[in-house]
Amino acid sequence: MTGRWVPSAGVQVAAAILVALTGFKIDLAKEVGRALFGADGHVRFRAVTPAERINVVQQGEVDLSAATITVTCACRAQVDFSAVYFQASKNVLVLGSSPYRELADLSGRKACAASGTTSLQRIVDTPTHPVPYPVANVTDCLVALQRGLVEGVVNDNTVLAGMAAQDPETRIAGPSTLDVPTAIAVSKAHPELTVFVNGVLERLAADGTWARLYAAHGLDHALGPAPAPPTSSLPELTMRDLQSRLLGAGVLAAGLALVGGCATVSSRPPAAARPLAPLATTPVPAVTSAASVPGCVDPEASWRPPASLPAPGAMPAGSFMAAIVRRGYLRVGVLGDAPPFGSINPRTGQAEGFDVDLAEAIGRALFGSDGHVRLRTVTLNERVGVVRGNDVDLVVATMTVNCQRRTQVDFSAVYYRAQQRLLVQEGSGYRELADLGGKKVCAAAGTTSLQRIAHSESRPQGKPRPLPFSAPNDTDCLVALQQGRVDAVSTDDSILAGMAAQDPHLRIIGRSLEEEPDAIAVSLTHPELTRFVNGVLAGLEADGTWAAIYHRWLGTLGDVPAPPAARYRD
Repeated sequence: MTGRWVPSAGVQVAAAILVALTGFKIDLAKEVGRALFGADGHVRFRAVTPAERINVVQQGEVDLSAATITVTCACRAQVDFSAVYFQASKNVLVLGSSPYRELADLSGRKACAASGTTSLQRIVDTPTHPVPYPVANVTDCLVALQRGLVEGVVNDNTVLAGMAAQDPETRIAGPSTLDVPTAIAVSKAHPELTVFVNGVLERLAADGTWARLYAAHGLDHALGPAPAPPTSSLPELTMRDLQSRLLGAGVLAAGLALVGGCATVSSRPPAAARPLAPLATTPVPAVTSAASVPGCVDPEASWRPPASLPAPGAMPAGSFMAAIVRRGYLRVGVLGDAPPFGSINPRTGQAEGFDVDLAEAIGRALFGSDGHVRLRTVTLNERVGVVRGNDVDLVVATMTVNCQRRTQVDFSAVYYRAQQRLLVQEGSGYRELADLGGKKVCAAAGTTSLQRIAHSESRPQGKPRPLPFSAPNDTDCLVALQQGRVDAVSTDDSILAGMAAQDPHLRIIGRSLEEEPDAIAVSLTHPELTRFVNGVLAGLEADGTWAAIYHRWLGTLGDVPAPPAARYRD
């Protein structure tokens, strides 16, 4: 069981003190404990605040966090999640005598929510601008409402139903504003535990226990008859299958590919996925030219590869490649929600895509066989940080090479040339970037796409620039476009083609805004690894493997082009 999570004397579960749903989620945690130990009495609970729910999992203080955590891409970047166990909705609780009918009516009024929650984000993002009033716990919000300190409380309908049951002078107002998929948080270090929890949840749904718990905790009286449990996104698995996966030799590698993927939430596609965090409007730095970074003449020029690569498993003594081989695996950061370059296949739980295939090819060149690459899904904004922090050896994640980034990480030769373009709603009337003056254009944080939108001069004289809106990932931009929260999405044309394939109501418009030369990021302290990677890339191009990978993942774009010509600085 080396490297796998195993139960000790008991399972430690974080359970926030959140009124109505408390008993429901605690009983779910007890069911997981029974499945592990075969008896009661092996679950240790720890009460946490909403702001602590993620941290206690990341720091290993609990094994699970069953504390009404909404599944979002931002949260998935920090912890893993089970399948969705409850589909709540966002509502607002007000005093029964108040005139408010919905959250939008609280314009300029104080609306309370716990810090670190999507409920607080929802208040901030409401167009009529209620005034957010953050507190430590949602129970503090109820006290604030009763004392007249706030006009409303925003939270899941289940939690608000419990509050309304406690105080008959309050009522839940208006229609729900968002669907809220709730799941159990698990450490990214233990994907096999996530698989096990999902098996327990599936069994509870199948044998009627989920519906029994729903009724036992009064949710049928507060919210109506028990609905069907949320549909899981997992392949059909029996408990025997799960036991086989947990005990099989390859479960950890498969699990690592699953960790942090944000392509789906439960069985929902991006069009009906998670609530989106408020999009950032912080200043965006300009795209850095070669001339503005001293010594950077050609950002695409990389280190020349050796005349011949060392044999797999026989790396030069003292090299970083030798250290990787001794370790037994190569650590690679990839994207989890950017098909066709890097995404999580919801059927298999495996990372796949153009970039993933390149990473696997580098692993084979190091070790001589498959099975030695550990993938970590990263957000676009994390790519530089995970290399600089030595969390990964390489990042293969559609990363555009430029002079500014070269001051932080090293880069391989360019392996793909994309074009930055725009995605809009069909029938929007937009034809190019110049038509989007004063309109919201979404791009992922930390990308050159966002920088170019922010500093675009492509507009008629006297018209405003497009308004840059950032999100954690490209998928979040897609959701924002589908929800009408932004007017366009901008990123690599190949990624936009994948989005358009998912939603026929979207289309790619305009000419290329800029060429995006993509390269593999490597630590500045390991130039010998950069040379090795360049040798692998050259080999893939020479023997036709690069063309085969292109055809597999990008064949819908047309004929396979020639690979980018490598440029070297020495």
